[in-house]
Amino acid sequence: MAARVLYLVRHGNVHNPERVAYGRLPGFVLSERGRAEAVEAARTLAPASFAAVYHSPLERAAETAALLASASEAPLRVDERLHEWDRGERPSEVAARMRAFVDEWLRGAEGCAVAVSHRDPIRALLIALEGDDPDTAVHDLRRFPLPTAGIYLLTAEDGAVRCDAVSLPPDRD
Repeated sequence: MAARVLYLVRHGNVHNPERVAYGRLPGFVLSERGRAEAVEAARTLAPASFAAVYHSPLERAAETAALLASASEAPLRVDERLHEWDRGERPSEVAARMRAFVDEWLRGAEGCAVAVSHRDPIRALLIALEGDDPDTAVHDLRRFPLPTAGIYLLTAEDGAVRCDAVSLPPDRD
């Protein structure tokens, strides 16, 4: 069986001049810099032939996904499991819903896809895939650094899932 490839992309920088801790609040869109980051991520992913671009329902993720998909004919698909961390949600719960998304994608027909989510949900997933406990490890920001529009690659082959950094632009926040 051929390798399955899933690119995990953090949304671009958010327009937030008031420095609000926005979390799941609606209405936070990409800044000009965030749009440029998403365009650069699209250039990075251009050689990949992905079948779909999944994304969190939040505006910043949807905008990033649209920019990633604009150079291809890949459809956009909203998936709640890619949503930002919810208040009261434990890191292991975040990792579990993200893993449920990955597991469903692995059972599907798409050999290559993109998923646009948020820093902490992606990090919780990657930590869990390494076999560590996200509840104790997710706050170590040195593990799986993920600046805005950063990209990690999940490759699944012969029952094993491997994670590699693809593009980690400088974190300017």
